[in-house]
Amino acid sequence: MATGDWTTIVNTTTSQFLRETEDNIMRQRKLLALMQSKGRVSYNEFGRDLVWRVKYKRAPLVAFADGDTITFSRKDRYKTATLDWRGYQLSDMMSKLDRLKNRSNAQIVDLYGDIAEDMMEDIEEQFGDELYIDGYATGNGRRMHGIESFFRTGTSPTVSGVIVLPNSGSKYATLDLRPGATGGNWSGTWPSGKGDANYDFWSPVIVDWMATAWGGGSQSWEKNCVDAMRYGITKARRSKSKRGMLDMYLLNDDLYRVFLGVYDAKEQLNVNRGGGQGLFALGFGDVMNFDGVDVTSEYGVPENTGYGFNTMQMTLRSMQPKLFAVTGPVYSEETMSYRFLIDFFGNCTFNPRAQVKLGAYTATGVLNS
Repeated sequence: MATGDWTTIVNTTTSQFLRETEDNIMRQRKLLALMQSKGRVSYNEFGRDLVWRVKYKRAPLVAFADGDTITFSRKDRYKTATLDWRGYQLSDMMSKLDRLKNRSNAQIVDLYGDIAEDMMEDIEEQFGDELYIDGYATGNGRRMHGIESFFRTGTSPTVSGVIVLPNSGSKYATLDLRPGATGGNWSGTWPSGKGDANYDFWSPVIVDWMATAWGGGSQSWEKNCVDAMRYGITKARRSKSKRGMLDMYLLNDDLYRVFLGVYDAKEQLNVNRGGGQGLFALGFGDVMNFDGVDVTSEYGVPENTGYGFNTMQMTLRSMQPKLFAVTGPVYSEETMSYRFLIDFFGNCTFNPRAQVKLGAYTATGVLNS
């Protein structure tokens, strides 16, 4: 078989493997599957930076009596969030000597198929984990801005009751994460009470499930998980529409295991299997529905940690027509080898205000009482 014919076959095979594996990645990882089902994956993004507008303030509703004079003025409602683009690559090669050793047509394609399958399995295993990382952390300057990019509490967290506040000067997408950093008024102890939209428009809910404020002596996940999760569900909903509701809690596997034990011991909890929607409808059986929110676990969630996701307030953005683009095989005369490359360019964007983190901040996490 001529080299050109072989290249045509393996190029076609590459595209086929890529298409199948990209779908499989989206289906197999719970967060990605839910985002895809709700249309929260965007393609063909462009621009020097990733820029989007954030509504942070509302025009005030003013009482009016007949004869009053109305004052007209421009209203400042938006701020601009900015992230840079991030990229990933995965490469492999097959030497010309290997091709000559595999002269049978079937053997040549099988050898290529092994390379393509291995590359796709490597992507499937690793890409989903990138949605959790802190893109600002030391050493992560080329990696995606995952959810930890805005749960920035510093090495000495400030705890107010059961809430952990973002550390001084912490920002996500150039905007300050601290409540009150952009003005506004609040009555009560945030996030309880109420106030102006701009007071906390960019502030995530970070819950310390080991806080002494839960009361009742020694603290543990077993003791506080129900209260902590309900607190997160309630306080994350600082919007009157359905877009303000959590979709899912993704817990570390040990937290999920203990939560299931609490559920088994307290049948009066508003918890049921699946419910025919959300993750259960997408084919995931290891899901509980708690107060209207899916609860499950996934590999990659750190120890003592749980995340509450509102997928309607997050978007995975690709600069290409698909998540992953393939180049090759390209023959290199210098090395006498066929080179294979798969890449991703894009990032993930969040509205921090709609997301929740559960963690052990004031003491070492204790699972059981």
